[in-house]
Amino acid sequence: MELRKAEKKDRPAIRRLYKSAFPFRERKPFFMLMQKRNQPGVLVLDDGGFCGFVSMIRVKDILYIGYLAIDPLMRGQNYGSRILGLLKEKYPEMRIMLEIERLDENAPNKEQRKRRRIFYHRNGFISSDLFVYVIHCEFEILTMNGKITFQEYEEALRADFGPAVYRFIKKPSRMEGYAEGTV
Repeated sequence: MELRKAEKKDRPAIRRLYKSAFPFRERKPFFMLMQKRNQPGVLVLDDGGFCGFVSMIRVKDILYIGYLAIDPLMRGQNYGSRILGLLKEKYPEMRIMLEIERLDENAPNKEQRKRRRIFYHRNGFISSDLFVYVIHCEFEILTMNGKITFQEYEEALRADFGPAVYRFIKKPSRMEGYAEGTV
């Protein structure tokens, strides 16, 4: 199994998975996802064929995972954990952060949100106690290898999306009725 830089030949598979794995409101334009300036950029998990991808950028000592998706036919075979394990090995000195949809008992996908949070907790992520509202979605920021500040989060978004995203971001807050570590 290999985690390698995405190549031109990978783009159709990445595009299909990107469109099927993430709701429209959570996706940035595909060309932005594939931009090379945001190193390390998009990496593909290859285990004798396309298994999934991870999109990330590096800002100082933070590795920001923007998207992580596994091919639907490969899900449940530990590929997501394998990608995260490879990233931990490759970037042991980095704080790693990502966003997940915040837990909401009224959300139509509440069970999926719970499973996703459990998956990331099982893989070493913890709550940063930061919640953000970005492009009509509320997210909880999870981290590994240390907490981050809202300013560091903003800096990572600025590097990933550019300044236009700031009009969609609100300051973090504690969510009422939310206790860290519960699902």
